[in-house]
Amino acid sequence: MGRIRDKITDDCVKGFKPPQSGQHIEWDNKIPGFGVRINAGGSKSFVLNYTLNGKRRRYKIGRFPAMSATAARITANQLVTGIKAGVGPPDLKIQRESAPTFADLVTKYLRRTGL
Repeated sequence: MGRIRDKITDDCVKGFKPPQSGQHIEWDNKIPGFGVRINAGGSKSFVLNYTLNGKRRRYKIGRFPAMSATAARITANQLVTGIKAGVGPPDLKIQRESAPTFADLVTKYLRRTGL
């Protein structure tokens, strides 16, 4: 089990050392279930543990450094809000991917208005 940090930042994540084997998670004290999983190979990923409909799950938010700690914190907070409303991270991802893009909306508008 990992340690609990006051707040996970980019500097913290940079300093996390990989375990000899397996994986290790450093937990954030501000967002329940939010942490950084460090694998023996050195890869670091932001994760969120959550319970929905009585089932405990772990969701991978993104890899460091491609995703910053700040971006991961924002995403984790959004996911926690969704979970409280009964919507799990995989469902939110499907909703985001199926949502129309701005270009789709412009095209639809132009067709309707005849411009």
